Amino acid sequence: MSKKDNYIIGEIEIDDENINQDILIINSFENIKRGNKYMKDKEDDYKKMNEKEIKEKCIIQINNKTIPFSYYYKFDKEGKYTIKYIFKDKLNVAFGLFCGCKCLTSLNLSNFDTQNVTNMCCMF
Repeated sequence: MSKKDNYIIGEIEIDDENINQDILIINSFENIKRGNKYMKDKEDDYKKMNEKEIKEKCIIQINNKTIPFSYYYKFDKEGKYTIKYIFKDKLNVAFGLFCGCKCLTSLNLSNFDTQNVTNMCCMF
């Protein structure tokens, strides 16, 4: 890929307990808000929600295979996987992007273009 491409590389490790479970692989403010009463009460504090932006701009690949966009993925085998988050356009809000993604073991953000990002609150 060229330097112009905007992406994040994540590593995830799946153990026996996590096989065929819904594993959170990416997040958004709206997804966090669904399960968090405190966030629901604070909705007016956030002028721009990022769920639509993330869904429209992000392509997710697991071990180089593009998957349909979803916040969760069911891995059917133990092991290490590479997740590539490719952004078709620059994000404006990265609120909660990886918050709660407990199985991620590393993220490489060196090709992530943050030039337009105005909110990285709770990104990790």
